[in-house]
Amino acid sequence: MIQLHILKGETKIKLDNILNEILKRSLAKGGGAILTYIGYVKTAKNKRKVKEFIVKIIDKERLTNELKEILKEKQCENLIDIRVYINTGRLKPGYPILYIIASSKTRKELFTIVRELLEKIKTSRNIVEKDIFEDEG
Repeated sequence: MIQLHILKGETKIKLDNILNEILKRSLAKGGGAILTYIGYVKTAKNKRKVKEFIVKIIDKERLTNELKEILKEKQCENLIDIRVYINTGRLKPGYPILYIIASSKTRKELFTIVRELLEKIKTSRNIVEKDIFEDEG
């Protein structure tokens, strides 16, 4: 049900194609909603200008298992499809870091699970993130 894709550098995904795939599957299984979250590199943090943002995945398999565990704990019987795309490497401000695209039969469950997945990704020890600021050498 959940697919985790690790992208290298500033790789662009074809969001229209992904949404169409998920929509077809969702319609076939009685779906009612698709939710898309896109997180991107900020231009500034704490009034400091961001030069780039570095993302590294330590262990993709463990991260995938952490995300699957959330689905298991929440007993998400109405979820149809979840795809997570994480850009890794050195990313410039404004570039997408994370996409979460999910479909479900009910929107309430959809909002809840996307929020839970996002929080797990942001706090996972299997992802290392570092801001590089303009004023750092």
